[in-house]
Parts: sequence; structure tokens; C-alpha cells
Amino acid sequence: MSDSQTTKTWEGYSDYQSVSNSIARSIDNAIEAYTLIESIHNENARISSTQAAKARSKIKLAALKIVPELREDAPTNELYQEILARWNGGYTYTGKDDDTLHIPPSYSGDDVDGGYLQGLSNTRLVDNCPRWLEQFVIDIRTAGWELGYLKAGRNNTESNLEPAEEDARAMFEN
Repeated sequence: MSDSQTTKTWEGYSDYQSVSNSIARSIDNAIEAYTLIESIHNENARISSTQAAKARSKIKLAALKIVPELREDAPTNELYQEILARWNGGYTYTGKDDDTLHIPPSYSGDDVDGGYLQGLSNTRLVDNCPRWLEQFVIDIRTAGWELGYLKAGRNNTESNLEPAEEDARAMFEN
């Protein structure tokens, strides 16, 4: 078979449920870490360096777990392109015609030199909770949702088919 006649399929070997649970737990931990840091700062209370380090690690861990999947699907998904652009200070990929395309970051509020990932590494959470950190955590949650790790159900749409047509369709779906 020549390369033009072969088809590429993906086979999964990992335990999807445990991977999904791990990513969902990391995302929840990142959100909890952010809200704790933000709340402590809002109360003008003292944050220990250990609390700040733990918060940083939880936020970064959640982001890094989903970056590879975002990169894999980003060339065909504008939302993933926008997220990766904010996280990395821009996103560059090769388009359909082998054109190199660059997506600049769009920040709502403070710009972050080098993107959210670098900004997180450069920020001392003991001293402040930057405003952009909330958007970073929302991006993490959004990416987890869009990738399917946080969806616990599905959308159903009402069918306009006649009962006989609905029965026929159901035979093929099961």
C-alpha cells in the first residue's frame, strides 16, 4: 500500500476514566488554588511562600496536562488557538497551504510578557494576585470542558422525525 492509500487511525490504550478524572481533579485544584490566593490578597492577609508555591504548582500542572491536546487540535480550532496564544504570548502554526500563520494573544486587561505560563513563573504570588490569573484559570477550565474532561452529560435535541423514522434511526444508532 502506498502512503496515499493508507489511513491513519488512533487507538487508545490508556484508561480514559482515570486520565479524565486526573485532569478534572487538577483543573478543580487549580481553580481552588487561584480562589484561595485571590481571597487571601483581597483580605490583606499574609500568604506564606509555601501556600504561593503550592498554588502556582497546581495551576501550572493543570495547564500543562492539557497543552499537548490543545496543540494537537489547535490548527483546526480557533478557540484552542486563542487559548494557546494567551498562554504562550502567541501561537504559530502551519496552515493548509503550508503558510505559517501567527495568532497574537488577546488579553482582556493586563498584558502578560510571554503569556500566562511565563507570567505565572515570573509572578510572586506572595506579593500579589495578578488580574490576568483569573482569565488563565478560566482558560484552563474552558479547555478542560471543550476537550471533554469536564462534561458529565450530553446535549439532546428534539427530533422532528415521525415515530417510524425515529424508530429506524434508533436501530442504526444502537
